Amino acid sequence: SNATFVSVDFTREDLAERLRAEGFDAAAPTCFSWLGVSMYLDAAANDAVFRYITARPAGSELVFTFAPAAAEGAGPPEAPDRGRLAEHAAQVGEPWKTFYDPSALGTHLTSLGFSSVWMPTPAELAAAYFLNRPDDLPLPRRRTLAAAVV
Repeated sequence: SNATFVSVDFTREDLAERLRAEGFDAAAPTCFSWLGVSMYLDAAANDAVFRYITARPAGSELVFTFAPAAAEGAGPPEAPDRGRLAEHAAQVGEPWKTFYDPSALGTHLTSLGFSSVWMPTPAELAAAYFLNRPDDLPLPRRRTLAAAVV
């Protein structure tokens, strides 16, 4: 009951206006779930979202996924595991536009005003969410998740 899905075209619509139209209370600390979006936007559009959220009350949080600039320890950005996924997205008309180096991303987010940033390693995610699963969901192989607190 405390979650609202708001559809936004980040390239054509103003985030603040879309949220306001859905009854968003900009004065309340808020958790923003922004999964599977940042890689499809250019860096300027991502920064606009980051800046909007850092202007929210202390304690607000953004949880989002990102495309890593290179698979950690796996070579250049065109490394096979990352390249196939980006290539598939492009083939279906959704090319990835922005890639982040995890260590640089953390620094960038704090420079924009987030007080803390956490980007769990694949090992941390595996320990917290993948041990003893009854299915065959594959383990994460690189950092692609971030949580940033205002």
